[in-house]
Amino acid sequence: MQTSEYLQLALVAVGLAIITWVKMSYMRRAQIDPNVNAFSPREHHLRVVAFGLIAIAFVFVFFPF
Repeated sequence: MQTSEYLQLALVAVGLAIITWVKMSYMRRAQIDPNVNAFSPREHHLRVVAFGLIAIAFVFVFFPF
């Protein structure tokens, strides 16, 4: 395996872990207060970071090194 493939796997794993953590955080808040209908600003920023990491991994598919 090339270095870029290891980076792809690591970036996707971290991105998915962050997305899962954010979803669990949101669901915990929604269980306590059923009127919660949006992600908090912190959760939103973490989701953007997670999707960014996954996008970077996707770019490595086309530009291996």
